[in-house]
Amino acid sequence: MKIYYKYKGKLFSSIKDILDNNLLTPDFDYILNELIPFQGFISGRTFFKEITIQPSFLYDPEGQLFDRKFDKQFFSDSIESYLDKEGFDKTKKIVAAVSGGVDSSCVAMEIKPDIIYSGYYEGDEFFNETPFSSVVANKVGAQHIIFKLSEDDFLNNLDEYMGVIGSPVGGLGGVMEFSMIKKVLKELNINTDMFVFGNGGDEIFMGYYFNYFVKDFWEQGHQQITKYMSNFLPTKVAITEDVIDFMLVASLNRGSLDVLHSLFVIDKFLPVLRSLNSILDKLLFININYTLPTLLHVYAQFADYFKIKCFNPLSNIDFIQRAKSINSPMSEIPKNALREIHEDMPEVVKKNYLKRGFPIPIHTWSKLNKLMNEVYNSFFDRPYINIPKKPYTGITRYSWAIFQIELFLRRYC
Repeated sequence: MKIYYKYKGKLFSSIKDILDNNLLTPDFDYILNELIPFQGFISGRTFFKEITIQPSFLYDPEGQLFDRKFDKQFFSDSIESYLDKEGFDKTKKIVAAVSGGVDSSCVAMEIKPDIIYSGYYEGDEFFNETPFSSVVANKVGAQHIIFKLSEDDFLNNLDEYMGVIGSPVGGLGGVMEFSMIKKVLKELNINTDMFVFGNGGDEIFMGYYFNYFVKDFWEQGHQQITKYMSNFLPTKVAITEDVIDFMLVASLNRGSLDVLHSLFVIDKFLPVLRSLNSILDKLLFININYTLPTLLHVYAQFADYFKIKCFNPLSNIDFIQRAKSINSPMSEIPKNALREIHEDMPEVVKKNYLKRGFPIPIHTWSKLNKLMNEVYNSFFDRPYINIPKKPYTGITRYSWAIFQIELFLRRYC
């Protein structure tokens, strides 16, 4: 699936093509009300007033298909169709980023790349999933390259990453993903442009924690309590359905809960969620239409910068058009459909239920913390920033958003 960028009525495949050739204006309404709290593309707006994103896909509850059973044959056919359409060249060396999680492992099991690369940080077992990716590499017969990563890898690539990203969305992990692609291409000098990733697994196959937290709340809100006032079930259901959309917004929010009262949320965000009837539709709508474009934007910019092709086989139209049937009913284990699709998936991967998401030991990164503190406070010193200043409390998703925005303002304004 692709992300396009609309500027003056024309579509571009890279936002950098627009940035490098035009004078653009930061969209502070988007920055303050959408980017800071949600760190993604909710309305299609970007950091710049003149540019909007236009994904080549959409989760449409009314257009969902129920014509195919999600089994190994369908999975393999869909992956192959996606790769053919996107220009996948099997004659070249295939490189796959495999964190050790189920998404990238499932892709590697299907495609059987020549090289698998992973990264880790010393000092804490939680920040090292390479034992899982090693098992996958052995299973598919791939060369396994392991990068030992540090705070300096982050800092040394930060400025270059900011020049590549085009619109400052997403988490800190993007910098480290960027650094590892760079290591593969330049330090190891691997001559290929075929790179495979596992993006789309969390979005289409329901892998996010908030998906299951909200699901459990929804189900419990519709269950009758027999030990007291069982006749109040209709009231319990009504309360659940009244607050569920606010709960979804709160689950996505990285800043103050004051955002629940913002004009953007009240006028733009909540009406969309309220128009969707089922909790599954609400979750998939957010995952596929808001979160997935944000991820694919990042990898589209990587591909353009490094002159490679970034393939995300799980983010294909067959799965998007059938996401509702794939997840009906939602399993008790996140992404269970992916865990079960390969019978020979290593058990340590299949039963790895921790949600790491390529974790970064930011609690130990003093140099970045010091830099972020200065940049964070600089943002709030700008005279036209009209949101309350929250004290800097260290490296968080919220302070990272402020940090990225301030660096972008310094670069482009």
